Amino acid sequence: MEEIRNSHASNGKCYIENPEYIADLKDFLEDFYSDVERILSTHDIDNCKFFVQKSPNYSTSCIYIESNGVADDFSTSKFNPPSEKAKFSQACSYILIPKKREIKRQKFEESDLIGDLNNYELIHQNPSWGEIVDQFILKKNLSEILGNVISDDTQGNNAPVFKDEYSNLNQEFLDFYDSLNLKYELKG
Repeated sequence: MEEIRNSHASNGKCYIENPEYIADLKDFLEDFYSDVERILSTHDIDNCKFFVQKSPNYSTSCIYIESNGVADDFSTSKFNPPSEKAKFSQACSYILIPKKREIKRQKFEESDLIGDLNNYELIHQNPSWGEIVDQFILKKNLSEILGNVISDDTQGNNAPVFKDEYSNLNQEFLDFYDSLNLKYELKG
């Protein structure tokens, strides 16, 4: 986080455009930021921008998230363990990696884009990723048992997984995801 901030420090507002940095910032906010609920209630994480700017309240530059005409700075030095919902979201996201890679490739070809496919990010426009996860949790009545569903054993993939007794959720989430009328955007 410090590298991202320092590499974009300037006298004015400097937008972060590196897709890897953007993905890292989104992951940080969703998984480790202590005030994630405030940020997610104000900002659309799938359709936001990040920038670095000198803070009027601090002696250093800060990283800001901006969406819907609103910008908020956030601390990158306060880490909290991910919430049960954040772990669940990570597990669902991990399940989708091959599917999203294929959708991304198709969108890339359909759009006649040039360059490296890895420089583009596939974004859920409607519904947003948070809405997809919330709908699945609601549909499967998982709200009260999220802590029992996810294993901390990440199997070396750096993402939480469903416990063996809930492994059926892998396919159920894929089926649910496929049933949605999703709209995507390819950002690069």
